[in-house]
Amino acid sequence: FVLPACEGGENLVFFYVRLGDHSRFMLEVDPTDSCARSNARKWYDEAWKVTCEDLHPTHPLRLTAAICRSIFLHDCEMDAPA
Repeated sequence: FVLPACEGGENLVFFYVRLGDHSRFMLEVDPTDSCARSNARKWYDEAWKVTCEDLHPTHPLRLTAAICRSIFLHDCEMDAPA
């Protein structure tokens, strides 16, 4: 597994966002998949946490994490089945 070998916020943010993206894509295939929904939320939240702690406010990965998380929240969380 790659994540334990990552050192520094930049690498972690990159992988967390990719894991969130993968889970979001799985959720787009099956909108009722609660596991994909919770995994996407977990990975995007983790990426955002590391971003805020370790990356400069103008770092490009900070924008990437914010955009991907926003897309997930808008497209998947707002349309979540009750």
